Amino acid sequence: MNWVVIIVILIILGLYIKFWFVALPLTVVAGGAYWLWYRNDQKRIAALPPEEQAALRQKNRQAQGERAQAAATSSTRLKGGPVPIVGGVPTCAKCGGTQFTARRKTSTKVMWGVYSLAGTPHNVECEVCGQRYRRPNV
Repeated sequence: MNWVVIIVILIILGLYIKFWFVALPLTVVAGGAYWLWYRNDQKRIAALPPEEQAALRQKNRQAQGERAQAAATSSTRLKGGPVPIVGGVPTCAKCGGTQFTARRKTSTKVMWGVYSLAGTPHNVECEVCGQRYRRPNV
């Protein structure tokens, strides 16, 4: 499927650069190739006995659930909530650390570059375990 991604990128670049005469044939070729692949895959599945079709569907559902679970657990280190305050002191919920360093998100640095250095960062990072939190109450 990586070749499909490459063709889609070429199509987007072709449209962006206004080479529609390149992007249009690439779109037709990519769509036709995907249609052929999908049709052959469906024919292969239809030729299987019902027990194997059910096993294949179950395997696909399980793989999809595992991918979704992996994406949910590893998507980001930022926990979204503000730093918990215990006894008037900001404390990391993960390790109990009380020292935090101001950190900017990588996306902010990449998008704004030097201009991102202006102002106060919106995130803080625990110096002990590296867990990130929002800054509003620190």
